[in-house]
Amino acid sequence: SNKGQYSTMLVNEPETWVIQGFGFSDKDKMRLVVGMDCHENVMAETDVYATNPVEAYVKDLTIAQASASMMTLCWKFDEEDYTLMPKFTVTVNEVTSAAPAFAIQGIARTFAYEGLGVKMGDRIRYATGDCEHGVALYDGISDVKLSSDHTVSLKFDAASLLPYKLCYKFDEEPYKQYEAFAVDVATVTGMRYDGIDYASLTLGLGVDYEITVTGINVHAGDRIQFVPSRYQDCQSISATNPPLFETPVVVEGDVDKESVKFTVKGEISGSYKMCYAFGSELEMVLYPDYTLVFQGVL
Repeated sequence: SNKGQYSTMLVNEPETWVIQGFGFSDKDKMRLVVGMDCHENVMAETDVYATNPVEAYVKDLTIAQASASMMTLCWKFDEEDYTLMPKFTVTVNEVTSAAPAFAIQGIARTFAYEGLGVKMGDRIRYATGDCEHGVALYDGISDVKLSSDHTVSLKFDAASLLPYKLCYKFDEEPYKQYEAFAVDVATVTGMRYDGIDYASLTLGLGVDYEITVTGINVHAGDRIQFVPSRYQDCQSISATNPPLFETPVVVEGDVDKESVKFTVKGEISGSYKMCYAFGSELEMVLYPDYTLVFQGVL
């Protein structure tokens, strides 16, 4: 067989095999069974196309479900009964879980995978199209190998309004896409006030301003905070140099996952950098390029 004596298949992925041997005919049939009996636990049965007595084809062979047990090939020559071919075995691989389903552009995150046949050295990629189009990059790299604990660390270079769907590569098999295991990748892209986009927005004191945050996969219910410009992160809060809000503000008015709104009123002059938390994420992400500057006197 062109698959070799030991091989792998993927659930619901049709394959065409070339079988080499002796005495083939178009009346032959092939089975894959679990166990050592060709008439029990039959996982697949298919017709055979023999181009000549020493070469045959099995077309569009498909396995509907994965099994933890290895399958063995059984061959039926013409009118003979099935014969077990114990040298030729197949395992069917499948990814059964992948997590998490959310990531932030530029922030490394550990992804874990489970399934039948999942192992170190398998390859991972994510794509908005099929497995060859809209492929995500992580520090410029598109393919990452699974580690011994079945995890990878991914830092997406770009967010997308389209979900990134998992593509998984077992052994010599091609990439298979698992649309059920998709990742939404989010980021903040700026601020907007009075219809104009800003990276840095200068405001007066004692006035309520409704400001729009633009981004990718931003939602009502996300939280926003602004910390003094001297801060290096969003977690090291100082009582002597407090953030703009006493507690993070919940944003509203989700528009197509591309913008949300919040209201702010500055009481003290100063420059503040944006911190943003997506959804149920506990840790806020610092976006130092987006600032509010308050000037004036009350």
